[in-house]
Amino acid sequence: MINGKLNYILNYVEVGDIRHVIAKYMKKHMQDMPRTSINKIANECHVSKGMIMKFVHELGYDSYIDLKDDCATYLNEIKQNHKEQDYHYYIQTMNSQINDLCLYIDFEKLYVWADMIKHCRCLYLYGDVLTRPILIKLQYQLDTLFLPGVIISEGIKKHYEVKESSLFLVFRISKDEHLQRTIKSFEKFHCDILEITNDSESPYDHFYFPCDDETTLINFLFIFIDLITMIIKNGS
Repeated sequence: MINGKLNYILNYVEVGDIRHVIAKYMKKHMQDMPRTSINKIANECHVSKGMIMKFVHELGYDSYIDLKDDCATYLNEIKQNHKEQDYHYYIQTMNSQINDLCLYIDFEKLYVWADMIKHCRCLYLYGDVLTRPILIKLQYQLDTLFLPGVIISEGIKKHYEVKESSLFLVFRISKDEHLQRTIKSFEKFHCDILEITNDSESPYDHFYFPCDDETTLINFLFIFIDLITMIIKNGS
């Protein structure tokens, strides 16, 4: 679907590339895309209509109308999901797992983190190969709330244009030789760094989960991001 295609561009293509500019515009204005003309996008992105059509075809659409139809379908699915999903129902169905894992969650801090994510300019997500599926899940959940999120992976060497009020969320559940170098690059932007880790000595604002079993850690992370996005969605 359209959000996955645009996320791929934002995650992998350099900031200065025109494809990144167009993808960023479409993600930012997703709610208006079904009613947005190709001329408007071309003018706002300072490119030709032909360049927009080249981008449309690169995403796999035969026409700009097909792209707009996919945007409308995606927005309708978000609207339907928001009606069907219920916070209390989620808590009940996940009750047994949540009871065990929530022993390690400071809910007061969780609400603070949710508020920081809700109001940040962009959330940059960092993780390794093991946590990448969770990063993608969180990025998609942020999409449904129209909050910008970009994945930074250990294997991706890319320039990021980080602006004030951005936020970095690090998932670290194993030794990561790339992490310190990446963290240092985060620090130079003077943005808040949040970390979810099984390292009790993390120097950053973090949630600590004392377990070395990868399956249990992954379950914890999945439940953690579900809880935090539920809190953001419900406006707390």
